[in-house]
Amino acid sequence: MRGLPMHLRWKKELDPVVTPTLGTFHHLTQLSLHKQAFVDHLPMQTLNPLYRRINKAFEVKRWIHATEEQSDWNQKEEAFLMHIVKVLDDEGVRLLVGSDAGTLYMPPGTSTHREMQLMVEAGLSEATVLKAATFNAAHTLGIQDQFGTIELGEMADLVLVRANPLEHPLTVIKSGQWISRKDLQSLRQSGDKPPNLYVSVGLLLEDLLTRFLD
Repeated sequence: MRGLPMHLRWKKELDPVVTPTLGTFHHLTQLSLHKQAFVDHLPMQTLNPLYRRINKAFEVKRWIHATEEQSDWNQKEEAFLMHIVKVLDDEGVRLLVGSDAGTLYMPPGTSTHREMQLMVEAGLSEATVLKAATFNAAHTLGIQDQFGTIELGEMADLVLVRANPLEHPLTVIKSGQWISRKDLQSLRQSGDKPPNLYVSVGLLLEDLLTRFLD
């Protein structure tokens, strides 16, 4: 260990795992730059109406009203964060994929796709990003004997494709269950119909009570 440079010594000693969440900072940067125009192109219909209001009041409003100086700083900071991710990858630090979906009007599902795209834009190989989303995640959670690789005896979580998996999946196998393209289309359509505001409030109260009573 003594022969290692300091910037590598900490890595060997701690074996850190990092989830960059580039998507969150990218989202707030775009909000500060393009204001309401950025919001208008988002798939808002997929977001829970209660959390949409909470986002607007406590998070989005701040960045939509950001000054030009703040927007410029955000752009520089985003570029620096992407640089850090590339350095971490170069040093062999184990990375994971996570986007903080639900914050700042970030739709679940597509925000993960965007996170993976940003990691590639930061300079990581596509294979590295796929590994971060699969094998690394399973290994970090200690369930690598069940998930993360395609092997006999592991849980079947697969996407079968001919081209771009985000646009043309042939099918998805989730927990061993075959989900056809027709079923996928139905799931996409149901995603456009989240619970209404009153149901959402009820579900939130139920969750809070369950946490409190437990």
